[in-house]
Amino acid sequence: MAIGKYTPMLRKRGAYEPSFCYLMDTLLQSRIATRNESNQDFYDEDVNVYLALLLNSIVTDRFHRASSRYIAARECDLSEIVGGAKSLFTKHEIYRLNGDFLLVRTGLFTLPREDAESKTGLLSAVERGRSYYRLATSLADRIPARYRPVTEVLHKLAYDFDKYRRVLSHMRGAFLGLVEPLSERTVVALRRDLDERSRSERVHALEDLSLDALFEYRKDPSEANRFLLERTIGDLRRLEPSAWPGFALPDPNGEEGFSLQ
Repeated sequence: MAIGKYTPMLRKRGAYEPSFCYLMDTLLQSRIATRNESNQDFYDEDVNVYLALLLNSIVTDRFHRASSRYIAARECDLSEIVGGAKSLFTKHEIYRLNGDFLLVRTGLFTLPREDAESKTGLLSAVERGRSYYRLATSLADRIPARYRPVTEVLHKLAYDFDKYRRVLSHMRGAFLGLVEPLSERTVVALRRDLDERSRSERVHALEDLSLDALFEYRKDPSEANRFLLERTIGDLRRLEPSAWPGFALPDPNGEEGFSLQ
């Protein structure tokens, strides 16, 4: 999908920073690319605006200036920061900013890895982000109405945190250049490795099928079972000439030619 599909519509609505237009544009494209289009389960175009503004505040350094005093790496540190807040609104903002921080960190700056420790860390961060948005939402009911414009958005972010994280993860590689693209040589090597793995798995599967066919032939030495056995071994040999199923083909006139290798 071409970049710039939505930007002209944004510019017609008012004077936006170019970075905001680009971020909104690519956010919407990323939602489509990840099959998380807007308004699927509920209205969430307001979340699009919130996320684009959040990303733009990071680009322009506004987020850092607003949140640097409140972001906590550990749960116990956050409890201490919240405990020192002098108003409910400040507590609300602390939880909101920490939710924003974890959403951006896990979406844009956490590369997916397969080891158990990384998966556990990601799941923990996602759950913390959800809980911070929920806490911010619960506090919003106790602050003046003029401070509640994003309460519904925060509720949606808490409910579908991982969905929006996946959208940001797509933006990271497809539009923001935060992941170094693979070189052509690396892609070729990966494809070769995948092909070899697939071939090896097929060889093992045919070896198992050969043994199954042999077992059936020994139970019932019919022409049909012998044909199946010969065909399976033929498929195995064509795929891997050096492969051997571990037995000699039975003599069609009896069991004398049968032997395990």
